Amino acid sequence: MTTNVWLWQEWTDYKLRWNPEDYGGITSIRVPSETIWLPDIVVQDWKFVAQVMDRIFLWAFLTVSILGTILIFTPALQMFLSTS
Repeated sequence: MTTNVWLWQEWTDYKLRWNPEDYGGITSIRVPSETIWLPDIVVQDWKFVAQVMDRIFLWAFLTVSILGTILIFTPALQMFLSTS
């Protein structure tokens, strides 16, 4: 059996808002994770997951909307269970 867990994180940074009319109608952008603030959120007692999430954030591109809403949807855990 294989279990995949995906983590959806969304927050708002009001400093990242813009008027689409001022930027050619652009309503969302994708930015490298190291260019903006990231929450320090991990699952307690899942040390491995925390280490994996740190690595994911290093290469992840986040979606930022005109309202400053930031979204990241990443794999958080993949577990393989053997029945034999």
